[in-house]
Amino acid sequence: MADWIGIQASTFLNWINITLDKAGADRIESLEEGLKTGTALIRVLEVVCKKPLTKKWKKDPKLSIQQVENINLAFQFMEKEGGVKVVNIGPPDINTGNLKLILGLIWTIIYNFEVLPGLKEKGEKAASAKSALLQWIQSKIPERGVTNLKKDWHDGTNICALTNALGKEIYGGATTLIPGAEDMQPSTALENAKTGISTAAEKISVPELLSPENLSNPACDENSIITYLNMFRKAEKPEPKENAEYMDPVPNDDAGQEYMDPVPNEDAGQEYMDPVPNDDAGQEYMDPVPNKVVPWERAADWRTYEGIDLGGRCKIRVYFSTTTSNVIIRKNTEALQNLLTVKKVHERPDFEPWIPLDMDMEREFRNKIFEKAGTRESPFLFVDDEFIGGYDKIVELNELEEFDKLIDY
Repeated sequence: MADWIGIQASTFLNWINITLDKAGADRIESLEEGLKTGTALIRVLEVVCKKPLTKKWKKDPKLSIQQVENINLAFQFMEKEGGVKVVNIGPPDINTGNLKLILGLIWTIIYNFEVLPGLKEKGEKAASAKSALLQWIQSKIPERGVTNLKKDWHDGTNICALTNALGKEIYGGATTLIPGAEDMQPSTALENAKTGISTAAEKISVPELLSPENLSNPACDENSIITYLNMFRKAEKPEPKENAEYMDPVPNDDAGQEYMDPVPNEDAGQEYMDPVPNDDAGQEYMDPVPNKVVPWERAADWRTYEGIDLGGRCKIRVYFSTTTSNVIIRKNTEALQNLLTVKKVHERPDFEPWIPLDMDMEREFRNKIFEKAGTRESPFLFVDDEFIGGYDKIVELNELEEFDKLIDY
C-alpha cells in the first residue's frame, strides 16, 4: 500500500470516528469493515447534514442486500441534501471494502459537507473551497508566506504558528500558546508537529486527525492536510470537563423509549401550557393582538413574558434530534415536518429552520429547552417562545381545531 493511502485512510478514519462521536454512535475500527453495512455512513451524513434520514433503513443489517440498500439510501441522502451525486462509485464498492473508492467517497463528503459549507457560511469568495481555505490561513498567519496546502505543512512550523494566531484570538492578544514557535527549525519537523498538534487539541479544541508522524511525512497528501486544517476554522476554548455527559443520543436498541422519556405524569408536562386558558388565571397564554399586526412585524415585547427566555419571541421554532435511533421519535419528527408543511408554516417569515438539539448546540441552552418544555422527548414546537408540545400534542390540537389559532398568535 502506498504511503499516502495509509495516511489518508488513517486521517479519514479519525474524521469518521469523531463525527460518529457527535452522533453518539459506536466508532469503527477500519474503513473497509466499518462502512460496509451503511449504518456508520448514514450516521455520519446525518451529522454533517444536520438532519435525520427520514427514509426507513436497517440499523443492524445482516444480509449483503440490506447493507447495499443502506448505502444506496446514503447516496440518495447526499444528493437530496447537498446536491452531491456520487459518480464512479457504487454501493457494492463500499460493501466489499474497496479502499481507494471508499477514500474517494469520504473525501467527497468532507469537501462538500464540511469544507465548502463552512466557507460559504462566512461569505468568503474564492475560485474554490481550497483556495478560500488557503486565503483564510494566509489572513491568520500572513508572516509565514503560506502558498499551498501540502508541502508548507510537513515541518510542523506553520501548524504551531496557526495555533498561536488562533490562540491569541480566543484567549487574548497577549497569549502565546507555543512560546518560541517563530524560532522552530524545519529540521525538527517531527517534534514541531508533536508540539503543534497536541497544543491545538488541548488549547483550542482541534481534533488530532493527523498524527505527528503522518503530518511530517512528505507522502502526506493534500486531502488529509485540508481535512485537518479545516478543523482549525472551528477552534474554540475547550469545554470544562464534567463528570457526566448530558445523555447518550444513540441508545442501545433494546432500550426502546428510554432515549428521551417523556415526563411520566402527563399533567406535569403537557399542561404546562393550556391552549385554552382559564380567564381567572390572570396571565393568559397568548392574548390576541387587537389590531392583528402580523407576528413577524411585532416588537418582541408585545406581551408580558414569564419563565425561561430562549430568544424565540415572535418566532415559530422546532427543536429536534438529528441523531436518535429511536424509531418512534424519528417517525414523529418526520410526521411533524409533514404537518407543518401542509400548514405552510415553513413559508412564514417568523418560522426559523428546524434547529438540531444535538449538533453544535451548547449544553446549557439545550437544558433550558428541556426545562421549559418539561420533557426531553423531541421534537419540540415553540410558538412565540412558549412550548406548545410534541407531535402527539400537535395532532391533538389540530384535531380540536385549536392548532391554527395557536400559530396565528
